[in-house]
Amino acid sequence: MVMVPIAVIYMGAAGSGKGKNSERLASRRGYARLEMGEYLRHLKATSTDPYIKEQLEPIGHGRRVNDAFIIKQSIEWIRNTTGSIVLDGVIRSKPQFDAVVAVLKERGYDIKAVWFTTPPAECFKRLTSGKRGREDDHRTSIIRRIQTYVSEIRHLKQFFIDARILIISVDNTKLSEEETYQAVMNWLHPEVASNNSGGFEGLTVATR
Repeated sequence: MVMVPIAVIYMGAAGSGKGKNSERLASRRGYARLEMGEYLRHLKATSTDPYIKEQLEPIGHGRRVNDAFIIKQSIEWIRNTTGSIVLDGVIRSKPQFDAVVAVLKERGYDIKAVWFTTPPAECFKRLTSGKRGREDDHRTSIIRRIQTYVSEIRHLKQFFIDARILIISVDNTKLSEEETYQAVMNWLHPEVASNNSGGFEGLTVATR
């Protein structure tokens, strides 16, 4: 029996817990993982290509890297990767959604989305507690990152629904990191669901 590879797209605000969840899923299941923020910061720090340096100049200054560059990096990574994959922070605009979903379908992936709907106030609380987030985070940048999600990214959920991509919505305000992981894992892979698979508060599934 041929196993169809899965592409799990993580969406959500900074501080929602999507990064830790996607990292845990990739590590435990052996999936390749592209976390776009980490990828771009590493590329900026290591590349000597003047063009790449120019494209990545907005990083650290509160501005977005242009869509065309992000799309190119995403597509190259997907085409050079085999097996099931996790994409975190890869889709932040409609053009990125169109391009990434198109190449995933072209390569025969079963596409699923994990959408963290943790309230912005809770995300802010977590990030300002010093227990989560990036080393370069400060109050202003945290507010800007959360506002960007609310104003520019959250509405993209409708495009996933219109494309009939299966989505699980996760509000992990009352869940531990391990409980959140188990709930997402049980949804993605019910054939290996753990015994504590039912009744997690804050999870909803939108079917195709």
